[in-house]
Amino acid sequence: MVKKSTLMAGGKHVGSDGTLGERVLRSFLDHHPHTFMVIDARTHQVVAANTAGPSGEFREGITCHELTHERDIPCTGDDEPCPLDEVVRTGNAVTVDHVHKDAEGQPLTTEIHVYPVHDQKGAVTHVIEFMVDVTARRQLEQAEQQLQEFAVNIVETVPVPLVVLDDGLKVLSANRAFYRTFRTTGKRTEGRPLYGLGGGQWDVWRLRRLLEDVLQKGQPVDGAEMGCELPGAGTRTMLLSARRLQRRPGHGERVLLSLEDVTERREAERLLRRRLMRYLLDEGQVYLMKGRTHRHYVEAFKDLLTTGYDGTVISCTTEEAFRKDLEGEYDYVWLAEHGGERGVPPRLTALERRIGGLPRHSAVLIDRLDYILFKNGLEATLSFVQHLREMAYVGGHVIVLGVDPSDLDERALRRLEKECEQVDARELGGISEELLAIVRYVYRTGLDGERPSYSDVDRELAISKPTARKRIRELIRLGYLVEVEDGATKRLEATEKCWQLLAG
Repeated sequence: MVKKSTLMAGGKHVGSDGTLGERVLRSFLDHHPHTFMVIDARTHQVVAANTAGPSGEFREGITCHELTHERDIPCTGDDEPCPLDEVVRTGNAVTVDHVHKDAEGQPLTTEIHVYPVHDQKGAVTHVIEFMVDVTARRQLEQAEQQLQEFAVNIVETVPVPLVVLDDGLKVLSANRAFYRTFRTTGKRTEGRPLYGLGGGQWDVWRLRRLLEDVLQKGQPVDGAEMGCELPGAGTRTMLLSARRLQRRPGHGERVLLSLEDVTERREAERLLRRRLMRYLLDEGQVYLMKGRTHRHYVEAFKDLLTTGYDGTVISCTTEEAFRKDLEGEYDYVWLAEHGGERGVPPRLTALERRIGGLPRHSAVLIDRLDYILFKNGLEATLSFVQHLREMAYVGGHVIVLGVDPSDLDERALRRLEKECEQVDARELGGISEELLAIVRYVYRTGLDGERPSYSDVDRELAISKPTARKRIRELIRLGYLVEVEDGATKRLEATEKCWQLLAG
């Protein structure tokens, strides 16, 4: 017996005196890293093979199962079916996986491609086997499958609803928490566009923009708030987070979206921050404030920002000029015919769409309602204000409308006032606004688990140290604050009387 060393046919080496085509074919096959064999379809005997063939010894009359499996009979069974028999039976090429052994006797997973060779009558007389060592690939696929199963098990145990979307934002899969929360099933969810779920309640401009940024820019979303209707639970506040998943070969982009119900948490936060407000501004209401410029109603809106509301300003004043009078974090939308990507035209449908896409419990300031009235007419603007009242109620928003009364006739102003609430300042315990500012600061700092010092107060409120000490002593005398020793530093803490004051 001899170990094959070059292309063999009928057990004999193909010599160097063959035709040019034969020499080219021989050279190609012998230098190819994968195994090629020609096998007699009737006897299973190998009639030709290249040098990259199986580790067994090649001899005349050896069968493919002897050479690759060291067995006397052809392969059988579902685990390793004989591909040659399948090709003879169907006349078509087949591909199967078999386990062979290398020169050291170690198992190799081999992907076998078998192609028929027909005679003039169409019968399969021989087959060509092309074998590829796919051991590493199959091990990688198995590891990936195990990792995927592990990830799926983790996802299924997470109590927060999770959903995986494709690059068209259609639902690929969701976990049990999602189906339980939204009282739906995989059959009614998977394969459908996200925006079509829940009666279309997810089809809002803001969510579309966020998810498009995730897909196109890889920009993650962390803690975006949205309101949605849950079956049997009514309107809930959901915290949305989204990430683009690592792309797998042959697959499009995918997005993992989580939805956490934070309704109770947000309600507790709102109750606490309302204690800090200087103005009587209730959620679910639309307020009208009058003034010649935006400076007249900025203070009320600033109150909402200070106490933690997500703010949006829609103004025909330029952003640079507006931010000089209103510092802090808020979204600015320029109200102009050609406001660009961050602007909105003074058309009522465009304004409603923009406000409708805001997260629940937002603070909204619309500057110069009289400009909107001039562009759309009184009756249409009144209908718009009525729609704002509905959106404020459903979304839990506080909406402040600013208007210059000098630009409206008396009748139009009176009709607007009938559709809106008026803004009133809170009267807290009969103490001055200067003292209230200190009370609110100490109270707010205490909510974060900290106690401010005297120096913290004068720095925060931009007042002199003597003035700060004088006012703090007065508040201590009135019973709203107490001093707490912290080494050599005196710190301040709100008393129960202070809590009752702000809670009132």
